[in-house]
Amino acid sequence: MPPPGTETGPDIPRSTGFPVNWIDPSLSTQLPTFHFVLDESVLIRPIGGRNVHREQLQKLLHIGGLRTVQLQLMPLDRTEQPSLDGPFTLVTPKGRQQVAYLEIHTYPRLITGLEEVRVLAARYGTIQSAALTPRESLAAIEKMLGER
Repeated sequence: MPPPGTETGPDIPRSTGFPVNWIDPSLSTQLPTFHFVLDESVLIRPIGGRNVHREQLQKLLHIGGLRTVQLQLMPLDRTEQPSLDGPFTLVTPKGRQQVAYLEIHTYPRLITGLEEVRVLAARYGTIQSAALTPRESLAAIEKMLGER
């Protein structure tokens, strides 16, 4: 059972690599901020069928429009992609040091070493700078929706 205040899309598979449950922003004034960079390739393949794919894109537009979310796309035309080693998550708990979480080929790893986290944070900065801006990213998703 999902926690109170989350939305669940039962018909939307976890194919895009981001959580299906999202916090309802009306429940709190002190929400964490979320920054996502998605590779455009994960948004092109209509996994689950055309209707599910359309719902995924609509959900991304909704989530990307929230004030606590920054959503960016890494376009396919980028010749250098610094995140090909696999996905990672950076977390900065309030009042604590930043940590990183990796899950590659079902091998989960929590990274707390300052130098390792610093390297991943620097890589994330490089990824963000190579990606489309949040506004450009939402426009690209809208364009994909129009093509479906």
